Amino acid sequence: MCSVLALAADQGSKVLLRHALPDGAVWAPFPHAEAWLNLRVGANTGAAFGLFQGAGAVFVWAAVLAIVCIVGLYLRRPTMAAPMAAALGLIVGGAAGNLLDRVRLGGAVDFIRIGPLPAFNLADVCIVAGAAVLAAWQARKR
Repeated sequence: MCSVLALAADQGSKVLLRHALPDGAVWAPFPHAEAWLNLRVGANTGAAFGLFQGAGAVFVWAAVLAIVCIVGLYLRRPTMAAPMAAALGLIVGGAAGNLLDRVRLGGAVDFIRIGPLPAFNLADVCIVAGAAVLAAWQARKR
């Protein structure tokens, strides 16, 4: 369920922003803090947060592999703990969101810009949040 929600939120936000903001336009929810937080649609042919630009094909296959492995894990362990299932669902949903962008558009659609960080999107947030929850869950068990 988390994977479906993550994918829907990611793709919905990208469609909304691509239609609401003309090319190159910037929207700042806090006008006096535009340099700190703004939304501007752009393409990312690399990994999360703009790393490894131009290596999009590698990330298509990495996303497919991650999705297949996680779905396989779900099928082998149908009674997994809720935090682990939610974390893996977030990772699958985020990977699927960026995978759809890469296949349809040639790169992930990034639009969130915070301070000096590279631009990112909700799929990136889901992947990082899922990984953090998974790491915290595994650390708690040790």
